Amino acid sequence: MDFKQTIRVIRRHWVPVVVTILAGILAAIAYVAVAPAQYTTQTKLLLEPTGGTGTAQELVAGNNLLVQQVGTFTQLASTPVVLQPVIDELGLDTTADKLATKVSVASVGLSALIAIEATADTPQGAVDLGNAVAASLSDQIESSGSTTSPAAISTSVVQEPVAPSSPSSPNTILAILIGLFGGLAVAFIIVVVAELLNTRVRNGRDIAKATDAVYLGRVPAERSLSRKPVPAMTAPSGRFAEAVRIIRTKIVASISASTAPVVVVSSPGLGDGKSTIAANLAVALAEGGLRVALIDGDLRSPSTARLFGLTSKTGLSYALLAGAAPEAITRSEVATGLTVITTDAVPAGASDVLSSERTTAVISALAADVDIVILDAGPLLANSDGLALSEVADGYVVVARSGRTRSDELRQAVDSLDEVGAEVYGVVLTAAPVRGADARD
Repeated sequence: MDFKQTIRVIRRHWVPVVVTILAGILAAIAYVAVAPAQYTTQTKLLLEPTGGTGTAQELVAGNNLLVQQVGTFTQLASTPVVLQPVIDELGLDTTADKLATKVSVASVGLSALIAIEATADTPQGAVDLGNAVAASLSDQIESSGSTTSPAAISTSVVQEPVAPSSPSSPNTILAILIGLFGGLAVAFIIVVVAELLNTRVRNGRDIAKATDAVYLGRVPAERSLSRKPVPAMTAPSGRFAEAVRIIRTKIVASISASTAPVVVVSSPGLGDGKSTIAANLAVALAEGGLRVALIDGDLRSPSTARLFGLTSKTGLSYALLAGAAPEAITRSEVATGLTVITTDAVPAGASDVLSSERTTAVISALAADVDIVILDAGPLLANSDGLALSEVADGYVVVARSGRTRSDELRQAVDSLDEVGAEVYGVVLTAAPVRGADARD
């Protein structure tokens, strides 16, 4: 995934990304508000050798030995030997093991200095704890000097604990940063999972990944389609009509038939917008100077009559089922060069009817007087109606709906046409977003 694709993915899922990041920051702020304040002080002890003859050689040897022993003394500070006297002195209601979590002791570089950090609920409590630990540790170090080295060890406080003016924890800035990056991490996981689970086509790139069929173009989402379903006729200067004209040009360029070709418009499933594309494509072709016949071949769920406000009586089904001659079919000229032929619903046996020789003869007769036939067919996966028209089709246009048609459905639909030897002119994306990450291909 390159940088541009990453930006598109983030834009597509920007709402959960922003919400998750804000949730992480708010959680951090809430933690800071309710977490008990802790205060930390630091005390430093200096260890020095005492006794002996005071020769230079003894001083060097004593200092070297002290540096080696500092690590032992820092570990001693977290044991009950040092901490229990502190508990007794301060009257703390705790144990040595628990108190050890409040005390941190470490050597300062390669020196005889020991730094003691003490943490408590109040500034004065931290000072008292630091002083008490320093005193108890000093007692243990000085009492061990006679047994661990030839010279005794003395300790002195070189840095007194100072009451802190602000708590050491919770650290507001650190907590917010953790919340921010934690939210980013969760948002990243959400986006990755959403992309992995989302198999619906949204743009031309998704269509190219799903199938090798030519991508003919995208038609933008239009809220007014329910009221004005044929924008190519009612709003010829709009973006919808212009998008259909681009698709028209590509389809005409891909047609190789010398006589009136039959272009079947279908889709993987129901509600993908195939009938709307068929109707507007027919208008655009007629607008280009061709004589066009738009035939409703979706016998289970015809919609062409509704789109143009026509009657469905004596249409295609009348000739196929009643045996009427093609000349008896009602042909409505809705625009210059555009004839519309509707149909009644035939819920039972539609596939058998469409695959019959009678259908081939009727469609051929209807195509005799025009330059091109646009045949609105049933979906390819819901039943076999769409495939049944492959005998009369010169080629198919497959319609996929952005955000609805799944990649595997589109692939299966195109593959089914390949299996019956039908030519696929390409795929059209409907209801394409005009804003956001998928507004462009």
